Amino acid sequence: MSINTDPSSPGSIYGCWTGMLLNQYPGYAQSGPWFATWNMTVPSAGLYMLEMEYAMDASSLRPGDVSVNGALQASNALGAATGGWCASNLAWSPLGAVSLNAGSNAIRWQRASGLYTPHFHGIRLSKMEPPVLSKSLNPASAPLGSGTATSRLTLTLANPGNAAGGYVGPLTTTAALVDTLPAGMTVASTPNVASTCVGSVTATSGASTVTLASGATLPAAIGCTIALDVQIDTSVAQVLTNTLPAGALATNGGANVAAGSATFTVVAPVPTVGQLALSLLSLGLGALAVLGLKRARAQ
Repeated sequence: MSINTDPSSPGSIYGCWTGMLLNQYPGYAQSGPWFATWNMTVPSAGLYMLEMEYAMDASSLRPGDVSVNGALQASNALGAATGGWCASNLAWSPLGAVSLNAGSNAIRWQRASGLYTPHFHGIRLSKMEPPVLSKSLNPASAPLGSGTATSRLTLTLANPGNAAGGYVGPLTTTAALVDTLPAGMTVASTPNVASTCVGSVTATSGASTVTLASGATLPAAIGCTIALDVQIDTSVAQVLTNTLPAGALATNGGANVAAGSATFTVVAPVPTVGQLALSLLSLGLGALAVLGLKRARAQ
């Protein structure tokens, strides 16, 4: 859910304050730091993207520190000029993901030194949803003894957003995503890596891991995919399972709740009807030969 504060009554300082959250300079007569505090209510605990809307002219930059429930969230925030002080100059500034409690939460802007504040207009808290991780192998099987098989491994990193009006922006990985391949499976000699994620992917020929770097971006709403070729040893009939556990994909919106898995099966060949008939015939002839030998010895 996106939550916006309601503008206060029109200001009385001068025209460009009209509709702003602060209709007068806060703490004008005080000797301590300049600050503004808002109590924001959210329906449920969780991670929210915090954004603030403000206007500020380059002639008087007024950055400050933003804290949430007493914990520092951003230093020297809202320090960029927006082109002026009026409603037509308003701009939203993302201040990152914050962990909020259900109910009231205190958001505070405070200036370390200097006078006055930006012209604040809105605060937006958008519920963030964790990414969803899945994977596949294509083809997913090969016959026993067919040499080195090649399959296309695809990792899908979905950024679901929130259909109820929550955060629909990009997600950023906060730790490297490392996919460890099972024994018997390695990165192909020619990996043919293709990625729609914004970030570095490492898949070295012959290696047993595939890595998406920390700080990579999963685009808004759709997420991204990483695809590459892997090689499988078919000398032994087996089922190879490639799994990324819950929590493997860590982002500023949380981590995947469910694991993502894909399997590859090295299949022992199934005899045909003709082969079975030939085997039975061979067994029968062998049995007759043994029986004949026993009779000959008995005589």
